[in-house]
Amino acid sequence: RPLGSKGNSNLEDYLIPVIKLMWKGLDHAAAFGKIAQVLDVRYNTVSSQCTRALDLTTDEFVKQVNSKTIVSLLKKKFPDHHQKIKVELNI
Repeated sequence: RPLGSKGNSNLEDYLIPVIKLMWKGLDHAAAFGKIAQVLDVRYNTVSSQCTRALDLTTDEFVKQVNSKTIVSLLKKKFPDHHQKIKVELNI
């Protein structure tokens, strides 16, 4: 199948859903896999959207999600979506 963007938004389609799944107890690999299935993209695509897009390693991403510092990073990276981040992640 063709590679490339399927019109998915980095924040809304990848980051927020992965973070929510991880906060519900899934590890990053399971969360990436689940979102990859939902969006019909490769696991690596989800991983990249959650790490490289934020200039984080996978370990850094996991630490930030677990400590919830990811929220302030998202607010800095996506200032136009401040309200959405706040509402979706209840912070």
